[in-house]
Amino acid sequence: MRQCGEGILGVQENQEACEPNWDRAFEELFLNHYGPLVNTLVRVIGDRGQAEELAAEAFYRLYNQRPGRRELRNHTGWVYRVAINLALDALRSNSRRLHRETEAERAGFAVMAPDALQNLLAEEQRARVRCVLARLKPAQAQILILGSNGTSYRDIALMMGLKTDSIYTLVCRARTRFEREYLKLYGRRP
Repeated sequence: MRQCGEGILGVQENQEACEPNWDRAFEELFLNHYGPLVNTLVRVIGDRGQAEELAAEAFYRLYNQRPGRRELRNHTGWVYRVAINLALDALRSNSRRLHRETEAERAGFAVMAPDALQNLLAEEQRARVRCVLARLKPAQAQILILGSNGTSYRDIALMMGLKTDSIYTLVCRARTRFEREYLKLYGRRP
């Protein structure tokens, strides 16, 4: 079976002839990975609506990378990396807003029910984790996010285009860097 792009004789094939194959492959990839990707992004940014928008943006970017323009070897890894980078960018741009909202919530809740207090503390902890993730190198944040989502080390290595042998070291370094940044910002372990 020939690939889209260059034909047997080295002549550029017609892009339209390759579109149905790409459309079918893209649709299958989307159906298999959109839900898990959204769930991963929700854990990163804490907002399902924004996570859905970011996942859609990542798939849109992948769709525009039609095989005739650029050959991608690992579509799943590529879309996960793009989506997580978009989420990290969103975290960075929203960090000041989140800080202001957290301060406003603290000022507004003088007396709370036990469940409300637990919810507030859990949200504060999630905001801290997001803040620290935003300060990490994108590759380190991606490794931690994928690992916390239950993705195996072998799958993380595959998605990120890394050797399986090196992923254990990279995970260790990412965890150490996360803990160091967390301690620097908040003075105690998460």
